[in-house]
Amino acid sequence: AGLHVETVEECAVVTLAGLRGEGDLSRFRSFGTGLFNHWGVGSADHNNGVLVLLFQGDRRLEIVTGRGIAALLPDRWLLEMQLRAMVPHFKAGDHAAGLEAGVSELRHRLRGLAPPHWRPCGGADGGGS
Repeated sequence: AGLHVETVEECAVVTLAGLRGEGDLSRFRSFGTGLFNHWGVGSADHNNGVLVLLFQGDRRLEIVTGRGIAALLPDRWLLEMQLRAMVPHFKAGDHAAGLEAGVSELRHRLRGLAPPHWRPCGGADGGGS
């Protein structure tokens, strides 16, 4: 998603049709947190990963952050960013554009706030995925 190249943060973007079964909204967060931990998104040393998870059929978006990056991406900022940059695209039926807009906002914020020790040794061309 581009974050890993500029800094050492890692961002995974996942879209799913939805979750089966009934339950409260916490099941989406629990699923996202479980997936985040299972995949090991981000650096184990810095716990600086981000998972953007869209449940299309349920019309639900979750952004899960590692503990090491949560202060840079507080819940309030994430919610405001989703409403401003992502939700309008989702409402228009363009999920890809909404996800791209969200990742772009994350990249922009982290580029300015990430600590220097998260920068790759090789600069902007330092590799990554």
